Amino acid sequence: LGDTKVADSLAASLPAASRAYELSREREQIKEAIFALDPDYRSVIFLRYIEGVKLEDIAYILAIPLGTVKSRINRARLLLQRRLKDIELTG
Repeated sequence: LGDTKVADSLAASLPAASRAYELSREREQIKEAIFALDPDYRSVIFLRYIEGVKLEDIAYILAIPLGTVKSRINRARLLLQRRLKDIELTG
């Protein structure tokens, strides 16, 4: 009877473990895609989405116009979407 409870518990945890593995794998693929970006794009993505820096502050930190920050973020996001779509992460 105790073995049944253990088996049930293990069976119930398998979907959660599988999902945790998938999330870990997806995070790794996203990180690899970011690191594959040109440094100009990687820096704005890192500052904006990893560090949470405001657009105006990114412009100041990188000593570039705000419009350039916005266009680099937009371009970087498009490149990431394409790259992640190629590895079937986006849907």
